[in-house]
Amino acid sequence: MIRHRPAEAARPVRTRGQDPLLSGKGPLALSSIHGEVAQFSGVVDRFGGKQKLGKIVPTLCVRSLRHVASGRVVEPEHWWFRLSQEWSELGLQPGDAVQFTAKVHHCTKGWVDQCLSEGDHASVRDQVVGFAGNIRSVVVTRRSPRRLDHELLLREQLQQQEARISAADQARLNLEAQVTQARLCLEAQVDQAARALAAQQRRALLAVVCALGLGFSAGRLVGWRMASPGEAASMGAAPQASSGFQLTESAVAPPGRSTP
Repeated sequence: MIRHRPAEAARPVRTRGQDPLLSGKGPLALSSIHGEVAQFSGVVDRFGGKQKLGKIVPTLCVRSLRHVASGRVVEPEHWWFRLSQEWSELGLQPGDAVQFTAKVHHCTKGWVDQCLSEGDHASVRDQVVGFAGNIRSVVVTRRSPRRLDHELLLREQLQQQEARISAADQARLNLEAQVTQARLCLEAQVDQAARALAAQQRRALLAVVCALGLGFSAGRLVGWRMASPGEAASMGAAPQASSGFQLTESAVAPPGRSTP
């Protein structure tokens, strides 16, 4: 009798598009990728240190952790790493974006209880799934603005501000020079107009005086001619015009009277 072995159920073939790691949404727990080697990215948050065997071991905290292949946020979203050579040789500063390769496996996380006796440095660190000291291929993907760069930027802004102030001062000086020149020109024009007006007034006054003098002399001459012979003899010689010329008797003799 031949027994037939029941056919085994076909195992589903998981393609990249069906990979729950890549197609899933929400935070990616590190425990779900335990034992895998993957690339992660994050931002350097701050530096610190932990005590180990009586010494302080420098550490750094990387926040905003993401799984590079899926782009999902990692849970927990930050992790404290020992500041090994892979990290220290990059000259990192807070704000630098980094990318690294690490294997996810069981490790401890936490601090040594300082309240224990000096003879018993028992660890109270928790057993978790995360990153240990097997970090490699650390690269900086983006540098944060350095303090020196910030100082240079502030210095450049200060120089630009000083240049703007200097340009404003120069413009003010130019405007003051133009105002002074315009005032001097106006004063010169006013002075010239005043001198011209004074000359006109002097000429007008001189003309009035000459007219009055000429009228007075002509009046005396006319009066002398119109007077009787006895009165004319008593008045003396005939007056002359003050204008420099002498009037003839025929010019002022009354009509109908012959010239002597």
